[in-house]
Amino acid sequence: MTWRDQLCNGGKRLACLIDPDDLPAGSAWRAFLDRLEDSPVTDVFVGGSLLTRRGVASVLHAVRERFSGPVVLFPGSPDQVVPGADAVLFLSLISGRNPDYLIGRHVESGMRIRRMGMEVVPTGYLLIGDGPLTTASYVSNTLPIPAGKPQIVAATAVAGEMLGLRTIYLDAGSGAGAPVPVAAIAAVREHTSGPII
Repeated sequence: MTWRDQLCNGGKRLACLIDPDDLPAGSAWRAFLDRLEDSPVTDVFVGGSLLTRRGVASVLHAVRERFSGPVVLFPGSPDQVVPGADAVLFLSLISGRNPDYLIGRHVESGMRIRRMGMEVVPTGYLLIGDGPLTTASYVSNTLPIPAGKPQIVAATAVAGEMLGLRTIYLDAGSGAGAPVPVAAIAAVREHTSGPII
């Protein structure tokens, strides 16, 4: 069964997104991984908008050694696509209008992913929020969809689904002032049929 099949089986899952730059070191890192394995987390995502201190490969390897569930890449850039994950969220930032994050980065990494034989999950990535400026918005040079506009969030998700994106990822971004509003999640659920992360 593929990772996406597991995601689509109708059950709820709990993912933990690990940004390699925001991790403790040494024994604190090992303790974190032990707590992760003992937690209700079902999936681990690895990646981030901007990595300056640690690479994805070493974090992915460490998670693989101590976590028994699926490990999925959440790449903020093509250099974060490394072998060893169960799947990769092939993120298209459909809430923004920067062509680099709609298709440009995908061209840079697509052939490498294909050679790796990794499961690919075409994912519509939507940034939602009113500030402060998040790392994802800054790095991608895009504006998030306003938090009080669930109809725009839903319309964007529907367009992504019509383009063939099979999963929708709703995110406020690192450093956001508030989480994704429940109204936005509900609007996407009402108008789309695929998994929502």
